[in-house]
Amino acid sequence: MLNKFSPLPLHCALLGISENDLPLWLDLTNPASGSVLIIGDTNSGKTNLLCAIIESALYINGVDQLRYEIITNRPGEWRTHSTINKPFLSMTAWETDTTAHVLSNLVLEVKQRLDNAQEGTITLLILDDLPQAKKLEDKVQDTLAWLIYYGPKARIWPITSLNANQASQVNDWLDLFGTRLIGKISSPAIAFKLAIFPNLKVDELRAGIEFYIWGGKQWNKFKIPSLS
Repeated sequence: MLNKFSPLPLHCALLGISENDLPLWLDLTNPASGSVLIIGDTNSGKTNLLCAIIESALYINGVDQLRYEIITNRPGEWRTHSTINKPFLSMTAWETDTTAHVLSNLVLEVKQRLDNAQEGTITLLILDDLPQAKKLEDKVQDTLAWLIYYGPKARIWPITSLNANQASQVNDWLDLFGTRLIGKISSPAIAFKLAIFPNLKVDELRAGIEFYIWGGKQWNKFKIPSLS
């Protein structure tokens, strides 16, 4: 599919395909978009969208220009995706010393890049099931919240999945994200609360296939890209 849009923009990832069959890109050099929050019900397609973002970023930028870390308690689900079976993959569970170490190292890297005006390698920090982070020690939670807000300024991009029914567990973190990709949500009340902007019609979405992104004046529907 990506060949349809050649020449491809450098340092980007593909978020999806719009209703006009146009690509929606995430510019990984422009921090204005902020960290990305993917919200939806179970089976709304959150993990598939995360994998498509990773795969497109790898295809466009190459393994020497991009790295990614995945924090998840569901490694089996991730390994079913072809994207994940790579030798350069780092995948760790939430409540481990390794996760705390990864996050603290990324904070140091962000500070170093910002202090020295360095660009550094683009990094995707994939946070699967954000409420799991609330089980971490307070200090580690603070580290993660800092990364979510400041990471994109140094090309380190937290991209996070969140089950809509669990959003209240991380309510204090939601405003740290600059971009929300919203999939099928069965509860209109929850959808209204998470949307921020008006006129979100989540009942029109096809679960596992479609999401909405705010385009500045209206919600724009897009499909998860098929990259095979």
